[in-house]
Amino acid sequence: GVSFILVTNDDGYSSPSLVPLVRALAGLGRVRAVVPDRERSWIAKAITRDFGEFGAFLAQFSQAAKTVQGSGWAILAWEPLSGRLIVLSTEKHQNQTMYGCVPLLVLDVWEHAYYLKYQNNRAGYVDAFWKVVNWENVDSRLALARKLTA
Repeated sequence: GVSFILVTNDDGYSSPSLVPLVRALAGLGRVRAVVPDRERSWIAKAITRDFGEFGAFLAQFSQAAKTVQGSGWAILAWEPLSGRLIVLSTEKHQNQTMYGCVPLLVLDVWEHAYYLKYQNNRAGYVDAFWKVVNWENVDSRLALARKLTA
């Protein structure tokens, strides 16, 4: 499955080898969109609780990704202190600090991530991203992150 890309404020990607994989998978238009298992997954239940419905979450995350000024990321994160999911957007390589949040799903919207396939069509790239999200992986990350709640 697709793993998330963890960004830091000192060296960008902690796992640069994942970047080409994420880019390649995001370009696979023939893959059908997937949603998390609403009966069994923590992530589906948390999305419903924190965003009202899955469609509202998709809209909020997609809007964050499509409207990042310049280069950056859209992030679904777990906030241990509140015990809730949040959507963040970050700009530029230097501004990656997410105090107190655990990234669960990250979408790279730097132009280098999508230009070859989508040219200047960031919106098309973001829409294609939803076809390849590995919700089981995101659910596993949430299960680990939930253990951080004090």
